[in-house]
Amino acid sequence: MPIYNCGQYLTPAIDSVLKQSFNDFELLLIDDGSTDGSLDILRAVRDSRVQVIENGKNLGLIATLNRGVDLAKGDYIARMDGDDICLPQRFTRQLECLQGSAIDVCGTWTSYIGSFGAKVFRYDKSHDSIKFRLLFGSALSHPTVMARAAVLKTHPYNPDYAHAEDYALWTELVKSGIQFANIPEVLFRYRKHVGQVSQTKKKQQLECSAHIAREYAKAVLLSDELAVFEKFVFPEQVSYSLDQLEAFIPKIIQIGQRMGASSETCGAIIVNFFRRSWPLSHKTMKLLKKLEREHNVQASYLDRLQLVIQASLGLRRGHPLYEKLKWIL
Repeated sequence: MPIYNCGQYLTPAIDSVLKQSFNDFELLLIDDGSTDGSLDILRAVRDSRVQVIENGKNLGLIATLNRGVDLAKGDYIARMDGDDICLPQRFTRQLECLQGSAIDVCGTWTSYIGSFGAKVFRYDKSHDSIKFRLLFGSALSHPTVMARAAVLKTHPYNPDYAHAEDYALWTELVKSGIQFANIPEVLFRYRKHVGQVSQTKKKQQLECSAHIAREYAKAVLLSDELAVFEKFVFPEQVSYSLDQLEAFIPKIIQIGQRMGASSETCGAIIVNFFRRSWPLSHKTMKLLKKLEREHNVQASYLDRLQLVIQASLGLRRGHPLYEKLKWIL
């Protein structure tokens, strides 16, 4: 658990780990030069499974993560931040997944908590769906991940990808043949608030993620598929017309199907593109239904509902209500 100035959330975060139904583990609490009293909270913890480590100064998240991986002694390594909550069955369920299969990296669904509202975030379950989803962004919630220690020790986080180090790692691992899964259960509560890195460094994170996506696409796509991404996906396009959607969405679906992604994953991806179309109207929904029917994909009820509300209210991408919808549905 890397820790930097999260004292107000730290005690319940630590308690949630110590109260796991599986209890044979070591908990490495690594203070990265906190100035808010976090280190005093760590030093007050009384549990033989806990080891408090002090960086002495602020080294940053990536260096702290890599230090924790190097120091870990177990066969599996679980990630967590100092402001989140593990549900009691998390370790048990993830170990069942990893020990009973060829899976190397396992995430879970999450329930968001904090100043942005509450939402259950459902991640793709199978390796093939995750592999496809990674073309568009990270496909696992980083602090929910448990992985084989040997995998993380031989593939350290890359310091060149600050604020998107997890996305960079997942794409590199997929290219190396590492197998992924997400458990379709909420086993983690992820705190989202204005002070965290994903909010304060949003611009840098997006720029870094765009570079990672391009490099990953070059590795996993065929040449004609890469051309589709270069024309329609990678450019920072404000919105798509319905004609554009009808032209390239079938090609995106075909790529997903070639890679073995599920119908639900393909449906979720195309809805994300539809959300960026303008103007939104009944014609938008009609085209979505047509593409679903012709290509045997299915958007989820919640994805479809969000798109219907967005179309009914005439909300462009970036509108405050549009952003709020993402944290309600």
